[in-house]
Amino acid sequence: MFENTKGVTSEDIATMSVTMRAEEKLDFEANFDSVESGLLHCCLVDNHTLRTVKLGDDLIAIYGLAVGEKRRVAHPWLALSYLAAVHPIAVTKEAKRVMRQWHSHFLMFENRVPAFDVNAIKLLKFLGFSMEEKTEIVNGIEYQPFFMIGGA
Repeated sequence: MFENTKGVTSEDIATMSVTMRAEEKLDFEANFDSVESGLLHCCLVDNHTLRTVKLGDDLIAIYGLAVGEKRRVAHPWLALSYLAAVHPIAVTKEAKRVMRQWHSHFLMFENRVPAFDVNAIKLLKFLGFSMEEKTEIVNGIEYQPFFMIGGA
């Protein structure tokens, strides 16, 4: 079973920067100086919900919420290692469990996902997110905005 732990260590960031799925590496590299600097930025912005998911010694995911100024809109983010593909059902169940916990605390969740990352889009839809029809180009990558109305 997965171990879901609050906080992220520098070792976790270093490990994820090497084991991150290729689709997410492209996203991080387009928006930050490097994968490591992008992960560090996300971890610094999000110090309340920041978590790691491990299976034994293997780092599967780092995730959290960047919270908007009015604390009613949250921007969920997720960095998956290539090992997540080995355990897709368990990763999906864990993501569903986490979203249930977060749902009552915010009025809305929103962010964007690279339009070419079909697996991430499938996961988002399964979790109940709606995809906006109009895409946007940011730093040369086409993104699909997504959102979910919360319960706060």
